[in-house]
Amino acid sequence: MANYVKLVLLLSRVEDRKVVIGLYSYAHDVQNQFTETGFAHLSEFISNFNEPIKRLSDEFSRNHIRTLEEALKSLLHPYQV
Repeated sequence: MANYVKLVLLLSRVEDRKVVIGLYSYAHDVQNQFTETGFAHLSEFISNFNEPIKRLSDEFSRNHIRTLEEALKSLLHPYQV
């Protein structure tokens, strides 16, 4: 999760994000010889990137809150006093 946040903050400083997206797509295609299935989502996420902290908050609240909640609930029983 820390690397994800670092990447998002780093990308927020890049002026021409579409070039970064294109280079990522090309490098992935050359290395793996197939197109990344999540490329459209990644492209949309990075292209519409204005406020990185707000965007991270939205992304985590929508997608990751359930996973974190389940992980924390799984620790309840072993560490219950």
